[in-house]
Amino acid sequence: MSLRKQWVALAATIAAALAFVTITSAQSSFTVYEDGFGGWGSTIDSGVTGTGAATYGPPASGNTGTFAGHTIAAYGNDAIVSMNGADLDMAITTASHGSALEDEVAFAGTPITLGAGDWIEFDLTFTDVSNVEVAGGNDSLWMGLYNTGGVAPLSGSQGQALTNAGLNQNLSGGVQGWTGYFSQILSGGNGTSSKVFQRAAQSASQGDQDLLFNNASGGNTFNHPIATSLSGSSTSTFVATNGAVYTETFRVTNTGSGLAVTNLMYAGAGTGGAQLYALGGVTNSLVGGVTGFDGLAYGWNEKTLTAAREWDITSLVVTTDIPEPSSVMLLIAGLGLAVGLVSRRRS
Repeated sequence: MSLRKQWVALAATIAAALAFVTITSAQSSFTVYEDGFGGWGSTIDSGVTGTGAATYGPPASGNTGTFAGHTIAAYGNDAIVSMNGADLDMAITTASHGSALEDEVAFAGTPITLGAGDWIEFDLTFTDVSNVEVAGGNDSLWMGLYNTGGVAPLSGSQGQALTNAGLNQNLSGGVQGWTGYFSQILSGGNGTSSKVFQRAAQSASQGDQDLLFNNASGGNTFNHPIATSLSGSSTSTFVATNGAVYTETFRVTNTGSGLAVTNLMYAGAGTGGAQLYALGGVTNSLVGGVTGFDGLAYGWNEKTLTAAREWDITSLVVTTDIPEPSSVMLLIAGLGLAVGLVSRRRS
């Protein structure tokens, strides 16, 4: 083959590769983080009984992000967290009220940064074992995505301190400085409180290690400052059925002029089932917004518990439309090698 033909073939190869990357980025999703809990080798260091927290280790396989562990934080009455087969089981064991549980995860070594048109999505699959999101109740499901600032949730002796006095402590570090977006889906038939919010970094104060519950219980939850609402109140129609499986999704999209945040609920495992509820909010500007994400949180709280409740989490998945940097660099390196070979042949 003549050198001219080799250069033409190389140019066509480069154009095709770049087109492939563009099309793939626009049409595909890439898994950033995934955990299947017990089925993946995750462990719980210790159960949570009463007000408290526990940490558990990374999955033995299947994790595609840089894993920094989970921290389970709780406040209230008789909260128990345990591994149950391939599930993370969260339960309130008595018919009391004013309890909450949340899981905090730093899921990537560097933030996934959204350019115009990019998105990141957090999917959570769970089973309503008993009495989660009952009709007319005062339960809420919460989830969100955050920028950690490179700081992991509290762990070790600091994390275990949450076991002794709950979230109503003045603890610095940890998730105190995390910023991002989260949402609340209230149980169906109980008012218009479902919303999407933006959380700012917190001053050192009681509740600053909470990421979700936004002044829901005074010093037990973050409120210095309280969150900014990105949406008007939305009447929830979602009511869970004992024994049923659901998937909740939380997506942040950079529209170019702001950020769109959506929270959807589906029947069954995955997003192929019937959509049961939708909630959304927007920012009108990127100024003051968060566009890089490397942390997540999800949780559940109740205020008028009349029966013991139990929530099994079976899967956490974070995806984005942005290809993994190493994949793009590998393609560039391959093209560079091809150019080098042709240039050498020409010499």
